[in-house]
Amino acid sequence: MSSNVDHSEEPLYRSIVEELPHPVATVLIDGTFVFVNRAMETLLGASGTQLVATSFLAHVDSAEHESLKALLDKSLSDRQEGEFTLLVDGHPKRMQLGAKRLPMDGVDAVTIVVADLSHQVARSVAEALGAVKSKLLSAFSEELRAPLTSMLGRVELLEYRLKDDARVMHDLANLKNAIETQIRIVSDLLDLAETEKDAFRIETDQFDIRRAIISAIDFMAVAAKNKSVALKVDVPLEQLVVIGDSDRLGKVMLHLLANAVKFTGSGGLIHIRAARVDTHCEVRVEDNGSGIAAELLPFVFEPFRRGDAPPEAGLGIGLAVARRIVEAHGGTVHAASSGAGNGATFVVQIPLANKMDV
Repeated sequence: MSSNVDHSEEPLYRSIVEELPHPVATVLIDGTFVFVNRAMETLLGASGTQLVATSFLAHVDSAEHESLKALLDKSLSDRQEGEFTLLVDGHPKRMQLGAKRLPMDGVDAVTIVVADLSHQVARSVAEALGAVKSKLLSAFSEELRAPLTSMLGRVELLEYRLKDDARVMHDLANLKNAIETQIRIVSDLLDLAETEKDAFRIETDQFDIRRAIISAIDFMAVAAKNKSVALKVDVPLEQLVVIGDSDRLGKVMLHLLANAVKFTGSGGLIHIRAARVDTHCEVRVEDNGSGIAAELLPFVFEPFRRGDAPPEAGLGIGLAVARRIVEAHGGTVHAASSGAGNGATFVVQIPLANKMDV
């Protein structure tokens, strides 16, 4: 206990309050300390023994003493809150005080709870900035998607009209690839903005996740072939039924495979494996590509962390989106690598459904 004075007949109250992270004290109506918890000792820089029987007013700006006395007096009939300047380590600090009467035999006592306004403001600012960032990402991406889609349609039309001109077709193929790359980046930005929303939800349907895996492999097969990267696939014959959003989990598989193709050089190998592991479906994407440096490995699932990746590698969003989708399904995803030049392995685990009847 922080105090050796026992005016309270509620030992349970003291034992609970003692462990709270917020500074809490019991004071008499004139501000005299009866009890303080550890957090209050830390805030005021004194032990409970030193504080008990002294006045809380001594730690408050003298210009606000009358306001504090009025707050304590009103708290006997109703909970009160107010902002006061406390002297912490000799420096004034704006704090929020909450006060409520605490029943004690034969005496009027008040429980005071202190909250650091600077922490609250910082948290509010961070939340506001996060909301603005999500809105900006979403708006920016929506504005880009329409013209890019239109450009892609025009290029495909030119491909049809000029299909007999090999030289032009080569240039159009490069242009089409560049536009498709930008469209994928825009799609990733939209996904990132969506997963950062508090209202981010997933559809809950029962499906065989092997479909999402094979679909991602089919989608990336041409890109892998163009880089002379071999794809080795081990998917079981038995169904791997999960409950969740098939489209979103399909994006996870696509992001992981696209990432492997992106960082695996010519002649490399990517091994995709899926299996039942206890109550989970485990998907492993292993490559012998450029690997992940030890200092970057802890941050690979954070957005915009690309290390020394070339510009064509994208913005570093896909893995961040993948992790958020997997975690929204109650699963986990982690990366492993022995360092630069030693390849990388990404492992996803998703809970399996109880029923196996897709």
